[in-house]
Amino acid sequence: MPCRRGLPEFRQPGKFGPSSMKGRRVFSLGWFGFVGLLACSPTIQAATVVTHPFVGVKYYHRTETSPRPLVMHILEIDLTAPGISVAVTPDNGAKPGETTRQRTSDFVAQLGAQIGINGTFYTTAGSGPGPGGVTEYYANLTYFHYASGNPVSTWSGTGDPDERGINITSNNVATFIRPFAINQADYLVRPTATVLYNAISSYDGILITNAITATDANLHPRTAMGLNANRTRLYLLVVDGRQTGYSEGMTTIEVAQLLQSDYGVTDAINLDGGGSTTLVMADPVVRVVNRPSDGVERLQGCNFGVFATVPARPSFIANSQQYFADGRFQGALSGTAGAKYEIHVSPDLQNWSLLSVLQMTNSSAQFVDTNATGGLRFYKARPLP
Repeated sequence: MPCRRGLPEFRQPGKFGPSSMKGRRVFSLGWFGFVGLLACSPTIQAATVVTHPFVGVKYYHRTETSPRPLVMHILEIDLTAPGISVAVTPDNGAKPGETTRQRTSDFVAQLGAQIGINGTFYTTAGSGPGPGGVTEYYANLTYFHYASGNPVSTWSGTGDPDERGINITSNNVATFIRPFAINQADYLVRPTATVLYNAISSYDGILITNAITATDANLHPRTAMGLNANRTRLYLLVVDGRQTGYSEGMTTIEVAQLLQSDYGVTDAINLDGGGSTTLVMADPVVRVVNRPSDGVERLQGCNFGVFATVPARPSFIANSQQYFADGRFQGALSGTAGAKYEIHVSPDLQNWSLLSVLQMTNSSAQFVDTNATGGLRFYKARPLP
């Protein structure tokens, strides 16, 4: 199938109200059309739409036609970006089991998070009356789990050599962890210096020290989580399955290969899949992004959430503009620290071209137009889509 290199532009409503500056420059403030960007490679990608919904978050919506129809969602989270933090399902206190089961969308809405995926495997632990008399359901998690520095569930103690987890501290230090002793059901981990805070685990470490250890050759919906080599990027993968002609699922071997070859992941775990596989985003309305194979969301034994900042609408900073005799024009833009913004330029408000992409180190950044000679020039800005 030939690669598609672009999508029709979609224009969002917005006001552009031009204003003049000394009769020489006009700034056009406001949003403008979002364009889906498609990337292709000759061997794997059929179509990938890349967007930046939050500061420090890159979202790949990826579709494949070979070796079978697939719809995948990959989130690349910069753990060093301002505003990024994570959360997992806490223990449920004196109630039965270890956690209270919850739909991923309810988990995201309750926390006020921006992203959520389903977590690890679990067994049911009965039900009981919840708030307002509504029945709630409980779970025992099968693998190691820590929430906000509190132990929730131990390692399985089954002797599985590939049992692994990901721990993220309160200041976003990520560690790929394993049991201290694989035959012990306890809370001891390696590396032993790990500060346990928010941890989620699985029997199925599918990538360990950049070696593919996955073995499941069955096709199912999948949820996976991984880290890059220097632990500054967290990757969340959700792939739909069991839906003929739409998305037919992947093996864990394929998931590991994809994360390793296309996204630079060196260590990853396979989480609960099948009908549990769920991705939720609040952008701004909480919504299920993927298509769960059951047709509806499941009550999960645990969930994993990400907090992130929504980029603010940019504005040009008054009195920041300078025009130089050599034809250069300089201005400044205010926005959200850590976010990226596009500056576009036009000679006539009809034909626009990308001038630059600004990285906000604090809450402002300068841009320069080196070809600002002759006639009016119009500028407008938006968060990197």
